[in-house]
Amino acid sequence: MVCLYRSFVRDETLVMVATIAFGMGIDKPDVRCVIHYGCPKSLESYYQESGRCGRDGLPSVCWLYYQRSDFTKADFYCAEAKSTTQKKAIMESFMAAQKYCLLATCHRNFLLQYFGEERTTDCCNCDNCTRTKNERDLSKESFLLLSCIRSCGGRWGLNLPIDVLRGSRGKKIVDNNFDKLPLHGRGKDYPPNWWKALGSVLLANDYLKETVRDTFRCVSVSPNGNRFLSSADKVDGAPLFLQLSAEMIDLEGPGSLPHNEGGLNPLGPSESERFSEDELKLYQVLVNVRMQLAQDIGTAPYAICGDQTLRNFVKMRPSTTARMANIDGVNQHFISRYSSVFIQNITQLAKELNLQVDDSSAGESIAVVPKPAQNNLPRSLGDSKFCSWELWHKMKLSFQKIAHFRRAVPIKEQTVISYILDAARDGCEMNWSRFCEELGLTLEIASQIRLAITKVGSPEKLKPIKEELPENVTYEMIKTFLTIEGVGLSEQVFRSVPTDGSEADENDNQGCSVLTVDVCDASPSTKRGQTDGTLIYGDEPASKLQKIDEQDVKSTATEDAILEMVAGRDGVSLEDVVKHFNGSKRECVEILDSLECNFLVYKRNGSYMVL
Repeated sequence: MVCLYRSFVRDETLVMVATIAFGMGIDKPDVRCVIHYGCPKSLESYYQESGRCGRDGLPSVCWLYYQRSDFTKADFYCAEAKSTTQKKAIMESFMAAQKYCLLATCHRNFLLQYFGEERTTDCCNCDNCTRTKNERDLSKESFLLLSCIRSCGGRWGLNLPIDVLRGSRGKKIVDNNFDKLPLHGRGKDYPPNWWKALGSVLLANDYLKETVRDTFRCVSVSPNGNRFLSSADKVDGAPLFLQLSAEMIDLEGPGSLPHNEGGLNPLGPSESERFSEDELKLYQVLVNVRMQLAQDIGTAPYAICGDQTLRNFVKMRPSTTARMANIDGVNQHFISRYSSVFIQNITQLAKELNLQVDDSSAGESIAVVPKPAQNNLPRSLGDSKFCSWELWHKMKLSFQKIAHFRRAVPIKEQTVISYILDAARDGCEMNWSRFCEELGLTLEIASQIRLAITKVGSPEKLKPIKEELPENVTYEMIKTFLTIEGVGLSEQVFRSVPTDGSEADENDNQGCSVLTVDVCDASPSTKRGQTDGTLIYGDEPASKLQKIDEQDVKSTATEDAILEMVAGRDGVSLEDVVKHFNGSKRECVEILDSLECNFLVYKRNGSYMVL
């Protein structure tokens, strides 16, 4: 499985079939299509699973296939629950997923509303928005179904009222005298599944409501439906125009619903429309060139350059290194290693296809992100160093995250630190307090480094200084101390550090901008990755959040720990969890979402509670 995943990431395998559990671990930015087979058990999990594609911001598609037999799986999911409350939560989540499948209106709006975000306009991108609108006056059929559900007392699902409309004389119908209702047999003109599809449309438009009673799903008429029934004339019925679902259209007339045929276009529909046939040929050649380069060095194609960069190459067709360097997505590393290969292929194929090279007019139609302003960036500072500084200073990423940022093969954290220090020496703005805290450079260590330099007599060579210091003092700490001294900020950053190495006065420490928690005895590797509040110990997973309180007692935020915390209180907000474990909001949300997807906790009025 690992070998298959590696070949998929490197574009050697174009299609991958996996279980949901394994599929959630796919972290590939240029996945263009996700096919979800079967109704999901909750919209929370489906939202995560569909989000595996299009992470590079380019057009992608998620297809969801389902059939009505999928909707009977609720009992299977409920079998895993340990309490009635959990079973009810599972059932309600499954009902929301079913409603999403059968929806006839905008899917995106439904998802946003489900997660608490209101939107007034349709997305104009999902299947329901792009499909030709097929609305019809369904007042007569809706009146029959709503009246029958209300006559049956609202104590059943959809199947029994539909059987009544269809004229069935089943045992339940006869025992409850539903065969004596005036509506009995009035709906024989439509098949059962058409009535079920209409019921789903009425549910989506709030004319019906679905509730759970002892894990059984009951459908009843909503206040909106009651208003329609009270105002409807029983002969003709009040006009009620509703959009027909795809299932209703198929059942009324096979073949009336247009289907998209053919395979996937690697560029997506919107991009294909802007590319000519010759440009598509050029694009495919560049894809193959990137693939060959990736195989030669043993990395993923997207690690060389993204799909958007290839699209920019096709549109602008640069013939020189200087013109290629001005295209978004091209850095100094790409120019030095791969530019000649791409330029050669672009110029050669453009000549064969009679395409103009260096097409500057194409730049107007390409969303190009401007290069960073050079106000604080001397010409001697390369793109890699500036990028590392920008990720750390502006995006607040940790050293560890920068080392892995969009890289198939991560660089060393020491290299990231060195890049940021070079940027600081060249005049880039720095938050030295945060940098020292993340590095683990405390007041005590700064004092030890100053004494070691004094003893050695010169700061030019680092090795003699390192030999005078304890093992927990790293070369990166020494370099940082010397950089701060070199830019003339030693007094401001280390103003409370005494030169003789004795303890600083307590009042002086209050003005220090470096130290927040004394972790001088810990291993340097435990200091990194703290910009978002997390402490990463060695190879432990990033999902574990840790802190050190005043008594140096470590508290780890695992799923069990958060579950125990929520169980001990009457409702816990996200802010409470973040504050309790000193973790980042994003990582706390991930753990809470996992607990919610597994139906261990639920959220009500902004607070998390145990099921």
